[in-house]
Amino acid sequence: MQAFKKGFLNKKDFARNRRGILKVTARGIDLVKEKYEKSVQAAKSESASINDDSIYDEESVQSEENSYLSGKARDYKMRDLGVYADYNFHILYEDDRVMIIDKPAGLMVHPDERNDEVTVSDIAYARYEYIRNVGEGDRFGIVHRLDRNTTGALVLCKTNDSHKDMKNLFREHKVRKVYRAIVEGNVRDDMGVIDKDMARARSDFRKKTVVDMFSKDFRGKERSAVTRYKVLARSADKSLTYLELYPLTGRTHQIRVHLRSIRHPIIGDELYGSLRGKNMAKRSMLHAYKLGFTLRKKEIDVIAKVPEDMQKIVDEKFADFNNKN
Repeated sequence: MQAFKKGFLNKKDFARNRRGILKVTARGIDLVKEKYEKSVQAAKSESASINDDSIYDEESVQSEENSYLSGKARDYKMRDLGVYADYNFHILYEDDRVMIIDKPAGLMVHPDERNDEVTVSDIAYARYEYIRNVGEGDRFGIVHRLDRNTTGALVLCKTNDSHKDMKNLFREHKVRKVYRAIVEGNVRDDMGVIDKDMARARSDFRKKTVVDMFSKDFRGKERSAVTRYKVLARSADKSLTYLELYPLTGRTHQIRVHLRSIRHPIIGDELYGSLRGKNMAKRSMLHAYKLGFTLRKKEIDVIAKVPEDMQKIVDEKFADFNNKN
């Protein structure tokens, strides 16, 4: 109540902030920046261990239940590497230090203990011998993660020095990330900020959840999470909204959890979507659209084109957006 009494927020903004959704105004942005700066400082002071998911981006390498750093590494000598070598990456950018690929849907980034399927790290091991000694465990060259059905820009590090540098950039929130998503319903405000702390869900080990006074379905440490968004287009019948999203913090499943928390889940998302939204797409319509960072004084910015299945929905439901762009 103090913020409202002291005049930092008007009555309308105060009510919205209590729900964790803050309209983008000059006052609101100042408050978000303050919390974001505190989050950056906290991240810097935390352990740089691979077991701390606070240092990675929204689709983090680390998930406690998904961890494959138990020492049970794959025996690649017993495998036919030709199976992996048959896969090709669409490379968006490459230099001596990093490679940025356009990850397709349906492909895991690295192995876990519950699946024995081809992953990005498997393909990298088979195709690029110089990556075999980069990274931890079976995560060859991997420094961040996109979920199986999330598409778009993914960094692979080609040297141990670049791997260390990229880990630091993600830890310090110096990687510029832009996502696009198609969500259920009509998102009312053209721009906004979702500011809701997150933790692991008690009811489902696969899931994260927001932390508020009404929910008891969380466990473990609470972590701050802030996501900005902008509406790109709304469908004519107001049943869908096309969003661009900018995660300011780096929590696992952050975008998916935040959008569900404001009752606009991503269509096709089997874990966080509604029953109605699951029938609207064959997979989660979330795409890592842009990625940018400065590595050893070199500015790197890439755009991963929206994939065909997602673009088809955009073409069908958001004709006005396509006419303008």
